Amino acid sequence: MPRTKANVLDARADAPFEIKLRSPATAGYEWKADFDHVALSLVSRRRIAGMKRMGAGAVEVFRFRPLSQGKHEIRFVLLRPWEDEPVQQAKYAVRIT
Repeated sequence: MPRTKANVLDARADAPFEIKLRSPATAGYEWKADFDHVALSLVSRRRIAGMKRMGAGAVEVFRFRPLSQGKHEIRFVLLRPWEDEPVQQAKYAVRIT
């Protein structure tokens, strides 16, 4: 069973916010985000490579823009596109004021 990481994030309605997730640098793994598209907009997504060592991890940065106030949830799963079972999950409760 994949490990789940739960987080709470406070954000302002007039300011984008970022969520950073560590990921393996190789083997085709990537984070997929699932969220309410009426409440949040995914503005950008980028991958920052880790150290210049073989097999060093990376960080994926998701930048969201709030579209409505309230409490919303963003769920992430780490998997390879050709597989159905994630190896890791992360969940964020986002409070927009």
